[in-house]
Amino acid sequence: MAKKIDYYPRCFRYSDVPVFQGRKLLYASGDIEYQFYLEWLVSYLDNLKYEVPDCQRELCQWAAGEKPLYVASGLGNEGFEHQLTIGNIIDYVDGGYSYVETVNELRGFHEERVKEFDGDIDMVDPFETWINPFLWKEATREAMERKLFTNCASHFDLGYRIPLAIALRRTETLKEKYEILDRFYFCFNEEASK
Repeated sequence: MAKKIDYYPRCFRYSDVPVFQGRKLLYASGDIEYQFYLEWLVSYLDNLKYEVPDCQRELCQWAAGEKPLYVASGLGNEGFEHQLTIGNIIDYVDGGYSYVETVNELRGFHEERVKEFDGDIDMVDPFETWINPFLWKEATREAMERKLFTNCASHFDLGYRIPLAIALRRTETLKEKYEILDRFYFCFNEEASK
């Protein structure tokens, strides 16, 4: 078993999307588009020629040492949490805010959140988990990659295609490959619905 991983960075370099009924499928709405997208994604990831970027080196080592369905679950669950944390910061990066301005804005939100719990600081994640220099650097990198490579596509797997490809290639049947991607999206949607 690979070591536990605590950080799930995204990489947007491999962000192709299929064409469905004459248009680029930037998001999947409904069962037919979802099934089409997963079938396309299985083939895409199985044939993807990639280089593991430094930002995902540890994540990909973890993916190579775990059972494929466990990787899909972990990426879906923890990747959603990563998106929540980094997504807020990316909004500030995209809005032209500086690090200091972002810290000040988020500190205000953090203080409001503590007030919601009658001042019980233990009920709210520590402020350092909301933003710190490392998260700012990662959010800046992800924001830049997203602009360069995604062309407005919003599929959640875009940031995790390399570790998903590693998991898929460790299975033999199309059914197993499909199950991995379906599990990934199921776990993501479960986290999002909480």
